[in-house]
Amino acid sequence: MHTHINGLTRIILVRHGQTLANEKQLLQGSSDGPLNAQGRQEVERLGLHLGNFQIDHVISSDLIRALDTAQ
Repeated sequence: MHTHINGLTRIILVRHGQTLANEKQLLQGSSDGPLNAQGRQEVERLGLHLGNFQIDHVISSDLIRALDTAQ
């Protein structure tokens, strides 16, 4: 994600919310695990925080956990 401030570009890097594999401390790599309940709560809080920014573009992986986080 990035925003423009006084002609400058701000880049905001965000990691996806928690998944079951994260909770179990398993490596996911390119496997497509969905967000768990905690991950959905994290993403909800993130969305509230980022609502304070003018965001022009969002770039995301096509993995479901990343897409759910980006949306």
